[in-house]
This record gives sequence, structure tokens and C-alpha cells, in this order.
Amino acid sequence: MKRFLNQLKTTFMEEHERWPLWLPVAFGFGIVVYFLLPVEPPFWFGFILPLLTGILVLLSKRKPFLFYFALLLFFTALGFARIQCQAHWVKAPVLDKIYHNVTIEGRVEKNEFFPSAQRLTLSDLKMSKVPIKLLKVRIRINGLKTIAHKNDIVRLKATLRPPALPAYPGGYAFVRRAWFMQLGATGYSLSEIEILENEKYDFLHEALDKVRRQITLHLMELLPPRQAAVAIPLVVGEQGIAPRQTYDTYRDAGIVHVLSVSGFHMTLIAGLVFAFVRFSLALIPALALRLDTKKISAVLALLVTFLYLLISGQAVPAERSFLMIAVVLLAVLFDRQALSMRNVCWAGFLILLFIPESIMTASFQLSFGAVVALIAGYETFKAPISRFIHKKRSKLSRFLWAAFLGFLLTNIVAHAATAPIGIYHFHRYANYGILGNFLTSSLFGFIIMPLLLIGTLLIPLGLDSFFFKSAGFFLEIVGKIAETVADLPKASVVMPAFSNWGYGLIILGGLWICLWKKKWRLWGAAAIFIGFSTAFFSVSPDVYIAQGGKIFAIRDEKGIFHFSEKRKERYVRSQWMEAAGTDPLTAPKTRRLIDFAYTVKGLSIAFDASTCAKADIAFIREKYPEEPCLAAQVIDRNTLWMKGTHVLYIQNGRYKLENAADSLGSRLWNPLVERGLK
Repeated sequence: MKRFLNQLKTTFMEEHERWPLWLPVAFGFGIVVYFLLPVEPPFWFGFILPLLTGILVLLSKRKPFLFYFALLLFFTALGFARIQCQAHWVKAPVLDKIYHNVTIEGRVEKNEFFPSAQRLTLSDLKMSKVPIKLLKVRIRINGLKTIAHKNDIVRLKATLRPPALPAYPGGYAFVRRAWFMQLGATGYSLSEIEILENEKYDFLHEALDKVRRQITLHLMELLPPRQAAVAIPLVVGEQGIAPRQTYDTYRDAGIVHVLSVSGFHMTLIAGLVFAFVRFSLALIPALALRLDTKKISAVLALLVTFLYLLISGQAVPAERSFLMIAVVLLAVLFDRQALSMRNVCWAGFLILLFIPESIMTASFQLSFGAVVALIAGYETFKAPISRFIHKKRSKLSRFLWAAFLGFLLTNIVAHAATAPIGIYHFHRYANYGILGNFLTSSLFGFIIMPLLLIGTLLIPLGLDSFFFKSAGFFLEIVGKIAETVADLPKASVVMPAFSNWGYGLIILGGLWICLWKKKWRLWGAAAIFIGFSTAFFSVSPDVYIAQGGKIFAIRDEKGIFHFSEKRKERYVRSQWMEAAGTDPLTAPKTRRLIDFAYTVKGLSIAFDASTCAKADIAFIREKYPEEPCLAAQVIDRNTLWMKGTHVLYIQNGRYKLENAADSLGSRLWNPLVERGLK
């Protein structure tokens, strides 16, 4: 054992140049620890932890191994303190119940478009009926008859409700995301939008919004709807334009990431501009010999990418991607290695420093997971691939092999890195994702994005039509490829979620493989294997009942869902099924549950006061039952509303009852804590 520990310490010391890479990881780990706590820590906790770990760093300065361990603890404490401060800083009033027919007047902060609807985020609010002053609300308006723009002052009537609890205990917590967005309520409009005052911009915002509107309308007029639905998200970031069928097809083909402006598009734009400028300057010997063309290319690539960020709507994932690319291009300006693991890790640190809550989002994890894995793959396979390619005789042969192996390696590594993240967040895996990306990535990288970029730049000259239509032609080819891949047998499968600790082991194992260089990096494979195995031991609930008792479901011994309603609450039903590893689109057809009393695995369950006399557990969905319920345990309608979805795990005649609100823990964003009910 002593020999093993000495060998471990020796290996660790040999990798001293990789130590700093783990400091941003420790910072992110501190943020994750804060989110995973079951209770809200005292506010002073975030101040005392950095102080204590900072003292530990000072005391261990003369012992490298202990010093670095203390430094990891210090960065973990800093991450914890940063997110705790953020959580308290963004605190805003939250609606406590549903309000109907509310007259709302406010300023449009954001407008998101969908095929037949728009969704407004409003601030500077004036509202009737609502007794508290909310900072922001988000309203969905069906139809596009009247379109509101950013900074318009609008009035409408709407139904408002508190931010949604998870669809099931442990599910996606929109209520937490709303807390950090300072959203006090969401809802849907009961009237058309009335624009009281048009937008007031400074020159830059007015110009950008006008450009985005003109490009969107221009592409809708110029291209067929199917092509425009993909081109518009690529250029101006309006990803809601794509219809559901297109989204599902691209998802099943494993290329759904192209429908939103992200690191993929930002990297393509930056790379294309950098390569084009440097190649063009190299053709002019007088300039190539006198100027540092590499730095000039980096500056122009940075400027064009920043312009693309502005035009694409400055979504948070796009901002994160731009910051990461900016770090890479700045490294070029300062004569540092551009694509290095250190640059990526510290770019992630900067993002978490400013937006710490983003670490819990799928987009952050997917983008950084892919980039970290690609750089690690490049570091590992660069030498053997280079040796293989140089064995080829002709330049054309070497070029073709380099292109083929580069695309293949990129797709395999990126797919392997992002697949577990996608399964954890979306419970779905595209079996042919590598094939879909391999067949379409070259089209996007070398044809579609350059054509869209050139077309956008030529709009003021009226010379854009050819380039946009050419891009549309290739987008049609991509659509056909996506349909072909999505139609393959078992193209997309639904998988049960990993446990939180299992997912954590997968992430830790992946980082261990990517951030170290010695053979001990392979230990990460064991952590990944154990993390994946948790999905096979997960247990799904046997009975579900939605918030307020609107619908309920029973899952039989074969895992088949039976619902009390087959038309209402489509989102909730699909969330229940996907979390249990059942595909809503291919699930067996079942008859509707029409009774209000059932026996499940020996447990008597009532869903109505009239059938609860002999029940083991009863869920009362009526407002005022005529007779008191005599069941052993009663969950009344008020509890169903306050605590959201309830689920039952039944085994050997015993049951465990969980609900959505309690699964959030005693945290700031839990509405029961805010109301003093928990």
C-alpha cells in the first residue's frame, strides 16, 4: 500500500504542468456542491470557507503536494461563495398562486419566436389584481398577428402562475432557473398585444434590431419555409422558428445542435474568417513579408465573430462560446498556443465567474464537454495520425487522409463526450449521431456557413440572393440526410436517467481522462463505467399524480403507462415516460383509466374521496369533498397544488411517497420555503 501511494505521489508530481487545469474544475465543483445541498447554508458560510481554506494555502506553501491540495480546496470554496452570493443577489418577488385575467403593462425585455407564437419577457411592470411587485414575467402569446419588439411598451391580459415545479421529483427544475432569471411568474395571454409605445433605442441597439428583423423577413421571403426554418436560427438565432417536426428529425439524427447559435457556429465563423484572411494575405507577397498575417487574421476573426454575436441575438450560450473563442484568439495575439487545454479551462472559469449558475445547464456542459474532449483527443492522437499520414506518398493522398481522419476523430470524440450529458438531461440517445454529424458537418463547415456569412455581408449591396439560395439548396440536402438517418431502425432511443452521483462520476471520469497525460488517466474509465451502470439500477415510480391532481398514471409490471387523461398535460406525460426510459412516441397504446380506485402491487390507492374509505393512501382532487376521507394517509388537493407532482414507489406492500417541491430541498427557489410552509 505504501509503495502504491509513493508511486501515486510520484506520478502526480510528474504531471505538475497539468495541475492548474484542475483549479477551474474545483471552482465549478464548489458551485455544484452549493446546488446539491438539501438545505440552504447560512449566508456567512460562503465567507468563512474561503478564509479557512486560504489560511490552509498559506500554511502549506513549502510542501508542493499539500499546497496544491489546499489550493483546490480554496478554489472550491471560492466557487461555493460565488454562487451563494449570486443566489442571494438575484432574489426577487415570486407569485404565490394563479391569477386570472390580469391586465399587464410592461416593457419588452426579450421576444422569442415560435412557428405560431411568441413569448415575451416583460419588465417595468404595472399589473392589476396582483398584490406584489414582480420584477419580470414571461408570457406566451399564440399567433403572430401583432409582433412586439424589444423595448416596446405593451399591454395585454393574461393568466399568471408561479414558475413551474419539476414535472416529477428530481426532474428539471424550471423554478430554479426562473430564480436566477428573476422571473416572478409565467403565463399565457388572453388578449392581443396592444403596443402603447414603440421601442426606444440608442443607435446601436436600434440598428442591430432593425438588421435582425430585416434578415429574418428577407430569408422568409427568399427561401422555402423548410429551408428558412434552419437558415434563420443559423444567422439571427431565432431557433423557435423551426417547426416541431424539423426539430424532432434533427434530434433523432443527432444534429439538433445546428438549430441554435452555439459554439459550433461561432467556431465555424471564427475559423472561416481566420483562414480566409490569412490565405488572402499570403497571396500578396509584399504584405505577407512585412505584416504578421496571423495576428491580423485573429483580430478580424474576433471582430466578425463579435458582429455575429450581436446579430444572432446575444443568447447566453452564444455569449459563452464567444468568450471561449475570444480567449483562443487573444492567445494568438500574445504568441501563445491557441488551442490549448489551459485556454479552454480558464475560459470556463471566466464564464462561471460571471454566470455561475450556467454550470447546471445542458448547453454549458455540452459545449465545454465537447471542446475539452476534442483538445484532449488532439493531444493524444496528433502524433500517431501524423505518422500514419506521412507514410502516404502524394500530397493529395496525405490531404484526403488528413481530412477523413480529422472529421472521423472529431465526430467520434465529440459524440462520446456529449452523449452522457444528453442522456442525463434529455433521456434520449441518437444511435446514429456519429453518422449524422459525419455526413453533415462538412456541408455546414465548408459550404453552408460560408454561404450564409457571405450572403449576410452582401445584403446592403443587394447581392445576397445567390448565396442565400445556394445555402438553402444545401440545407435541403442536410434535411434529406437528417430524414434518412432519423428513419433508420432505432435511430433515437429513450433511456432512464443516471442518478446524480452516477452522472457526477461520469463527468469526473471524463475530466480525469482529458486533463491528465500519463497512463493513470485511464482510471477515469472505471468511474465512467460505474456512472453508466447506475442507469440500469434506477427504479421508476409505480404511480404518478400531477400537480393539482389534473391527471394521474399507473405504471404496470411491464413498465407500460396507463393515464387518466390522454389529451391533457402532454408535456408532463412525456416527462414521466422519458424519465422512466419509455419513448412517448412508440409506447404501446393503452386504455384510459376511468375508475378512481386501484390496487397496485398489493397497495390500495384512491384518487377520489368517494372511494377512499378502505384505501391505504388517497389523493383527494376535489375542492371540498362531501365526506371526510378515512384512508390511512391522505394527500388533499391543497397539498397537491403546493407540492406539485407526487409519486409512489411500491415494494412488498410498502410504499415511499415523494413530491416535486420537497425534492428541491429547503432552498431559496423552493416556493414552500419562501412562503414559510416548509
